Amino acid sequence: MDQRCHYIKNSDDSFNLTLIIRSMKIIRANQPSIIKLVILVEGGLLLVSYFTIWWFDLSLFPYASLGLSGLVYGLLATVPMLIALYLMMKYPLGPLKKIQELMDTYLLQMFANTSIGQLAFISLIAGFCEEIAFRGVLHLGLSKLIPTGFAVAISAILFGLAHMITATYALIAGLIGLYFSIILIYTNNLMIVIIAHAVYDFLALLYLTRRQTENDVESI
Repeated sequence: MDQRCHYIKNSDDSFNLTLIIRSMKIIRANQPSIIKLVILVEGGLLLVSYFTIWWFDLSLFPYASLGLSGLVYGLLATVPMLIALYLMMKYPLGPLKKIQELMDTYLLQMFANTSIGQLAFISLIAGFCEEIAFRGVLHLGLSKLIPTGFAVAISAILFGLAHMITATYALIAGLIGLYFSIILIYTNNLMIVIIAHAVYDFLALLYLTRRQTENDVESI
């Protein structure tokens, strides 16, 4: 008992594992609720973004240019993130080990029976809605009121907090948000980060669910 308490006390990423585990089991037991949950959360985020855009008279259309070059840049932007994901899962160090265990054992259980089409739908919705909110409304919107650096920092921090599964996971998400903002600054094209976000989510979920299946087979 003392050893278990000591482990929980000294693991900075395990403070909310019990809640996460219970949530994953409930969601896995009711697979259609995953799609409903995504629509509810991401749709609510998009609704808040739309209201904010309307209220403050913002326009994101000048930053929404979709062409062949934008598609290519968006796809290329996923490469560093996918490499980082692979290395983190292949060679987990320190708190990354807890994230690996969380994904392999619990987190990805919610996607275990999800089809490729459903993964694509989830990724597309998440990429579009989250980038409109965090890089569109927050980054671009706040840049009109405060220095761009502060706007980028705020959007990245809030993006990380929105993915607060564990402290380390939130930090990684915040760094990804910063990466998306840097891309937006240099390309001035919101569609590129939407594509990068959606494609990365899809390929990451595909890789992680396949990895989980392979781990399950090896353990038999």
